[in-house]
Amino acid sequence: MKRISLLLIALLLTLSAFGQSLLQNSYYQKSLELRAQAQEAFDAGDYDAAADLAAQAQEFARLSDEFVETMLAKNQADQAYSAAQVRMTWALTNGIPDTYPSEWSLASARMGLATAAYEAESWLDAAEYSDLVLEALADVTERLPLPRYYEVRLIPERRDCFWRIAEYPFVYGDPWQWRLLYDANKAILVNPNDPDLILPGQVLEIPSIRGETRAGTWDPTKPYVDLPKP
Repeated sequence: MKRISLLLIALLLTLSAFGQSLLQNSYYQKSLELRAQAQEAFDAGDYDAAADLAAQAQEFARLSDEFVETMLAKNQADQAYSAAQVRMTWALTNGIPDTYPSEWSLASARMGLATAAYEAESWLDAAEYSDLVLEALADVTERLPLPRYYEVRLIPERRDCFWRIAEYPFVYGDPWQWRLLYDANKAILVNPNDPDLILPGQVLEIPSIRGETRAGTWDPTKPYVDLPKP
């Protein structure tokens, strides 16, 4: 019986600490103190006291381990939640609720869950929901105002003309609005009286049709906001 007690005490005294980089906390310090006291009692032959002190040291080591785990989870939640907040602010500033309503709705719902979890100190859930906010907005990009100018292109299979240009979604999305384009650009045509004669390279102005803001020249590589519905 005495031999078993001695082995148990020795085992408890040799247990290693966890997470050395984060274990400098009150629980860890207390566990070190108790382990030192247990060692002293053991060396003095007071095995009952040594066993009791070693058990207390083990309990404080466990509390320290839980503390470290919680702090790591909180740190992860802090970073993820902050990133989600930054992304949501960016999205709101750039009109994403209007240009990507479905993605914004999903991100907003997830942000609400992330906030609730964060305030409840449910760190793992807060980090998970925050990551889901970023996922919901992963493919969202800033859309430019509709273009004010369009450079006529050489498209052999479907030649640019006022009718077809007016039909482009970034122009009016309606070929019947061709005359608005024609009237605004008569002065630059080779023959102002012939709307069918436009040349590749000519830059046409696109007048606003529904009060929409227009700026810059159309770039096929850039995303644009949608034309307001009538």
